[in-house]
Amino acid sequence: MTSRFGSDAEASPLRLEHDYGRHSGRIRAHKDQILFLHLLWGRGFIVVTPSSFCLLSGVCYVMSKAAPGVRFAEVDRETKETRVHIVLDIDGGTKQDISTGIGFFDHMLNLMAFHGQFDVGIEAEGDLHIDDHHTVEDVGIVLGRAFRDALESSGPIERYGSCHMVMEEALVLVALDISGRSGLFYEVDFSREAVGEMATENVKEFLRAFSSNAGFTIHVQKLAGTNDHHVIEGIFKGLGRVLEQATRKSERRNGVSTKGRID
Repeated sequence: MTSRFGSDAEASPLRLEHDYGRHSGRIRAHKDQILFLHLLWGRGFIVVTPSSFCLLSGVCYVMSKAAPGVRFAEVDRETKETRVHIVLDIDGGTKQDISTGIGFFDHMLNLMAFHGQFDVGIEAEGDLHIDDHHTVEDVGIVLGRAFRDALESSGPIERYGSCHMVMEEALVLVALDISGRSGLFYEVDFSREAVGEMATENVKEFLRAFSSNAGFTIHVQKLAGTNDHHVIEGIFKGLGRVLEQATRKSERRNGVSTKGRID
């Protein structure tokens, strides 16, 4: 593995090429931004002074935490049941690298991040020989904490988001308030016990854990739908959409709460 810098490593923009055997990636960005270098299936790391780095599932995240206005978080959680590591950039929108060991859950999280327009790296290892409950719930815990931490460095935000998400015959309402007071209000029924390797009951467990640890109030209602895959996909896409709406930076002169703060 080699890293090659331009003639002046402190110049802006910074040019970096990174090789890892037959896998390689290339970035060109200003050093005060969060940088992402995709190494495909390779693993390794790079250090860009004065930035720090984090590697998840073959994606190298290089970030300058001192950059003003960056809404970024990195959260770890390890128990006897799971180990979860998440890197989040709310203002990214193009990079998602997710590995939980549960294929359908990975797919839903990718959809959520894509429609939410945020960059995220998620790596989770859990006791899947028992079932998927602990892994799904703990990813919700850590992702919620990541959003809470990233928004601490944010200025005023829109706070609210709502979406009627259509997925073929399925129609789902998702609404969100970044209130600082967690709550999940969930009216969804399923006809199947699982989709892929994910239990349908754990959709609620993920949302409850995410809401509780982010400090968000979330409403989810199934208005129509007979295909459980479509309903769940509508929920995760809708959640991504309302997150993108609610976390937008606000230019409202009077803020978003008559109390003067959100908590």
